[in-house]
Amino acid sequence: MHYVIIGNGVAGINAANTIRNRDEQARISIVSSESDHFFSRTALMYVFCGQLSEQCVEPYERDYYQRMGFERYRKRVTGIDHTSKALTFSDGGTLNYDRLLIASGSVGRMADWPGGNLPEVGHFVTWQDLEWLRNTARGARRAVVVGGGLIGIETVEILLHAGIEVTFLVREEYFWPIALDHAESEIVMAHMRHHGCNLKTQTVMEEILGRDGHVVGARMADGDVIDCDLVVVTIGV
Repeated sequence: MHYVIIGNGVAGINAANTIRNRDEQARISIVSSESDHFFSRTALMYVFCGQLSEQCVEPYERDYYQRMGFERYRKRVTGIDHTSKALTFSDGGTLNYDRLLIASGSVGRMADWPGGNLPEVGHFVTWQDLEWLRNTARGARRAVVVGGGLIGIETVEILLHAGIEVTFLVREEYFWPIALDHAESEIVMAHMRHHGCNLKTQTVMEEILGRDGHVVGARMADGDVIDCDLVVVTIGV
C-alpha cells in the first residue's frame, strides 16, 4: 500500500507517523514544495529575529524521515487524477498512490488592492514568506501591517525589533475583537503604542501606491496616505 500525503505540516507529519505505527511495511510519501523538514510555524518570528536558528524550529532530527522510511518529494502538486490515482507536479512529473491525504493547509489571503502585486507586498505564513520578509526588510524603513490578528501583531513585533517604523491597520473598532473584549484590547493596544507601533483602528486600506515598480505608500479609504516601503498583509487565509 502506497500512502501519499500532500503537506509537510503538523497534520501531514502526524498522519505519516500514525500510518507508520499501524503499518511498518507501508510505503509513505510526503509531498510539499515549502520545506525539506517539518518545522514549527509559530516559531518563524524567532527565526526572523535571530533568536532561534532554522534548525532549532525543527522538532525532529533531520534524518527522521529516513529512519521512519518516509519518501520526501520537494515538489508542487498541480493536478490530481482520481481515476488513475496519480499526482501531477509542476515540473511535469507524476506520482501514483493507493491512498491520498491532502493536508496542505492554507496560504495568506490577498485582497484585490491596486498595487498588491508589487515586490514589497507579501505575507508572513510560510517558510518562503520568512525568506521574503528577511530579504525585503533589510532595505525597509517604514512598514504597514494590515490585519488585526495574531499574525499581524507578531509581524509588528518583529519589524519593530528590526528597527523599522510600523503602522498597524486594524479594520475593527479595537484589536482582536473575536478574542478580547474592549477593555482587554485597550491594554494590548496601549502596550503596542508604548513600544512605538503606530496603531490605527477602524482604518481600511484601499490602495498600495507604487513608483518605478516599488512600494512608496498606502492610501486609506478616507484618503489618508501613509508613506511606506513594505506592506505585510495579515488579513487571514
